[in-house]
Amino acid sequence: MSAKKKNGLSNDAKTIITVLLLIFAYPAGLILTFLWMKDWPKWLKVLVSLPLFLLLFTLIMGMILIFSPGDQVKRVEETRIRYEEINDELEKFSEELETKTY
Repeated sequence: MSAKKKNGLSNDAKTIITVLLLIFAYPAGLILTFLWMKDWPKWLKVLVSLPLFLLLFTLIMGMILIFSPGDQVKRVEETRIRYEEINDELEKFSEELETKTY
């Protein structure tokens, strides 16, 4: 009973639970890695956390690329120019219709 902790689980049981959760339920396994696995080396915890950091980095960079203000301003300007071109064409067409007699 010397290997058991206060909550009744041995270190081996905690390790097995943590590894299985890292495989099947990554977020829960990651939390248990930092709560239960005090004896794991820091480099291993960083390695286990790497997929989360890469996912967050990818999401942040994607948001920056999608919602970058420069691109949005460029799109608005292109839309405004196209709108003015269409408006000019409509005015010319309406003038042609007014000048024609039926």
